[in-house]
Amino acid sequence: MALALYLAVAVAIAWRRVSVAAAIALIAMPLLFTGKALFTNRLLAPADISFMAEPLHDYARDFGVETPHNGAISDLHCQILPWQRAVRDSFARGEWPLWNPHVLCGDVLAAAAQPAVYDPIQLIGLVLPLEDAFNFGVTMTFFLAAFFTFAFARSIGLGEIAALVAAAGFAFCGMLAFFVGWPLGRSWAYLPLVLFAVRKLATETNAKSALLLAIAFVLVIFAGHPESVLHVITVGAVYGAFETRRVKAIGLACAAGAVALMLSAIYLMPFAEAVPQTLEHFIRDEMYAKTPYARLAPEQTRNERMTRTFVRDDRKQDPLSARVGPVILALSVLGLFLARRNRHAWFFAALAVVCLLATFGTWPVAHLLHALPLFDIAINERLAFAAAFAMSMLAAFAVEHIRRREIAIVILGVVLLQRAYEEGDIYPALPRNAFFPRVPILERIPKDARMTGLGNALIPNNPAMYGFEDVRGYEAMTLRRFAETYPLWSKFQVAWFNRVDDLSKPFLSFLNVKYALGRGDAPDGWRVIAEDRGTRVFENSRVLPRAFVPPVIRYEKESKAVLESMLQSTDFATRAWIEAQSYEPHDAANGPGELTIARNGSEYAIDARMQQGGWVVISESAWKGWRAYVDGRRVAVHYANHAFLGVHVPEGNHRLRLVYRPQSFIAGRTISAATLLFIVVAGLWYRKRACRPSSSISPSASR
Repeated sequence: MALALYLAVAVAIAWRRVSVAAAIALIAMPLLFTGKALFTNRLLAPADISFMAEPLHDYARDFGVETPHNGAISDLHCQILPWQRAVRDSFARGEWPLWNPHVLCGDVLAAAAQPAVYDPIQLIGLVLPLEDAFNFGVTMTFFLAAFFTFAFARSIGLGEIAALVAAAGFAFCGMLAFFVGWPLGRSWAYLPLVLFAVRKLATETNAKSALLLAIAFVLVIFAGHPESVLHVITVGAVYGAFETRRVKAIGLACAAGAVALMLSAIYLMPFAEAVPQTLEHFIRDEMYAKTPYARLAPEQTRNERMTRTFVRDDRKQDPLSARVGPVILALSVLGLFLARRNRHAWFFAALAVVCLLATFGTWPVAHLLHALPLFDIAINERLAFAAAFAMSMLAAFAVEHIRRREIAIVILGVVLLQRAYEEGDIYPALPRNAFFPRVPILERIPKDARMTGLGNALIPNNPAMYGFEDVRGYEAMTLRRFAETYPLWSKFQVAWFNRVDDLSKPFLSFLNVKYALGRGDAPDGWRVIAEDRGTRVFENSRVLPRAFVPPVIRYEKESKAVLESMLQSTDFATRAWIEAQSYEPHDAANGPGELTIARNGSEYAIDARMQQGGWVVISESAWKGWRAYVDGRRVAVHYANHAFLGVHVPEGNHRLRLVYRPQSFIAGRTISAATLLFIVVAGLWYRKRACRPSSSISPSASR
């Protein structure tokens, strides 16, 4: 299925835009890397990593998994695939994919960027099962990188064989071959499209070419990696400055950027609202940006990265490497010499040098970038992808100077074989039944249940693949307030998920954790309800409902005071903390009340029977964007227990409704829809005007 869809989409893109021979070559190239999986109906997704820990480790031999193929691509298994599962679950419920209930007591989804919910390739892949959609997406990313590189090379006057060499060099460089399954790889694949559109705008300078540039910008943005958007568009702007200084072209480029921002507002506005709330932004902004660059990149790391750019080290994969292989590297040096009179050759030589210096962490480039706004919070070593593109273009100039077509074709074949040999084994080709199988022990945990794993059990975010909601999580954007509660119930790990090692922590009951998976004995309040091959399912008898009315409320004005008080507490069933500026700090009786909870995706419908007015506390993470309605009337949402939701409900019987729908999303959706409608209407008007026959009468016709 993935192969058929890939061929259909790739042919539709290439049809009549390039020669038949070039189209066949460009469509076939990615299959050197993914064909083994696509032709044999196997999987590129690294699902074998899930067998590293229980419970799947207990069944590894049953599914023919001995050891993981490549642990270095574990983020695909821990993040990308679970995010895509959450997106599919949202669509299946008839919801816009705004909220991910499967991790960290709920987390943002579309606003988290890397789930890439608006990426056209991801949307097309929804017609396939997730495992096949991953195969399709990886193959398409290779194809897009190759196709757009070919198109750009042709636009600057290179022949077909030379352009195919450039396409092979960039599409299968070390960076893309490693990150091809990530949003990073998809973003980088659009770099040559941006350059192609910039050149077209510089040479033709009309509204049509400006629209093409806007579309290229939108594709980069929707690919889902904001840092790569910064890098790709910066390279595009530098190339634009190289190509033209015409005021009209610059104005149209700025207009294209503005249109792209408006078309992307549905994604950008929620993302901009979410970012300041995250732990990762705090780390990048307060720590990474303010640390001198020399301390960020140790000399040994810089030297190793420099070495691996030119010589592959099989002992350790370094994804931050501008490795293009010895053939492309040699051709790039030769290309600059042979095409030394070509201004584009000098541009790509300068781009390669600057980006390599950034990759190596070399003064002054790396240090100057780290001092610039936005770049100061970016990992600028990833500009290695642009260095690889520049070297591939230089290699194409060398091939262009080879007069005999047969020799040029042989060089292309050697490049493809060398790149496939060096980078073709990064992704596995696994049997289909190894894709997150639902083994017997997991059948004892109900879907949509809040659960956790002890230690590494059911590695986060794997529970999403089974429909569970795990309070642990491994996210690119983590609510900072939620992370600040970790000392109450889990252990923070740098660059991975927060471990739960002790089920006796009372805060787990507040988090509505009813089930746990792991080994060992059950602590007080927990009992073993199932066991298979050494792994047990534990059930929590003290679990609190997802929403409840605590008997006592502690009012505080500052979040710091709330957190300090919670850290001293061992009882989260009888007391909750409400952050409210209008109350002096004190304890107050609350309720009582009874709740009946119904939930549908990101929406709660709670029937509250309150003997007295009081606070309902909901253990859902309090990202901005939650809306609360009591009997249809919107009411304020407060922080409860530092990172969760609290809503005051008056005495009597009431219907409390909670829904996650940020105003930033509503405003962004309106802007995007209005912009798209304007473009369509303007395009139809322009086309109708262009097709309208002239009303003037020629002199000959009037006689």
